[in-house]
Amino acid sequence: DLAAAFGPVSGIKGQVQFTDLLALESAPGQIATVAEINPGVAVTDGVIEYQLLRDLKVAVKGGRWPFGGGTLTLQPTLLDFSSPQDRNLTFRADGVQLRQFLQQLDLKNIDATGVFDGELPMIFDQSGGRIENGRLVVREGGGTLAYLGELTEEDLGTWGNIAFQALRSLRYRNLELVMNGPLAGDMV
Repeated sequence: DLAAAFGPVSGIKGQVQFTDLLALESAPGQIATVAEINPGVAVTDGVIEYQLLRDLKVAVKGGRWPFGGGTLTLQPTLLDFSSPQDRNLTFRADGVQLRQFLQQLDLKNIDATGVFDGELPMIFDQSGGRIENGRLVVREGGGTLAYLGELTEEDLGTWGNIAFQALRSLRYRNLELVMNGPLAGDMV
């Protein structure tokens, strides 16, 4: 287990075959399994393929996790740990079921359906992680969105109550989720 700029990591398992022990360089095709990484939303049961390179660099060939009924795939990248700098990781989401994703976030007042695909570019530095221009787009067929929370006319007034009643059963054909901002803290 370890703490990293992208959040806590637990259950790392694997073997490393070094080709140069002094330079900490490994053969290509090293595999690590990871029980959980939590950069703001926990992903579990992942597999990462990588190679340790000299000068504190890691070539990540890719990674894959089950995620919200679909998959989350880490695109190939080179991580340089030789100096403080931004580290870019891009994740591809495929076939994410919106209902399962919302359950992972433990959002109890919202129910939704729809299957999404997209990219989640993340940047990690000394101050933590952030997502920049993340986009998830619903597949053809759309889905539904329903606010399940309890609000009364007294809380909102007549027009606010009418608006929230409409949100109890909303059907959409097109929906794009755009995400920007820090990964730390509560997701709104």
